[in-house]
Amino acid sequence: MSKVLFVHTIELHPGVKGDDFEKFVIEEVYPLTPEGGETLLLKGREGERVGKYALLVETESADVHNPVGRSAETRMVLEKFATLATIRFTDYVVIRK
Repeated sequence: MSKVLFVHTIELHPGVKGDDFEKFVIEEVYPLTPEGGETLLLKGREGERVGKYALLVETESADVHNPVGRSAETRMVLEKFATLATIRFTDYVVIRK
């Protein structure tokens, strides 16, 4: 099975400090990473999105993105996330040779 990458571009809401957002992601979002997956918070260094954030989640299955099976804890974290930033996402399937 191909890996699935969820790429979320993030725009912080006015007044949200980058340091506070980074702490939130590390403390509350990273622990929600699906077993066998990886979550990375990225911050633009060069190019069009310098200083802006993206979240990359790598999993073995697209099923983890299904909102039906989300726990109450996950829903609470996502609700808090929405108070800090606007998220746009694209899900990608990894193409291998």
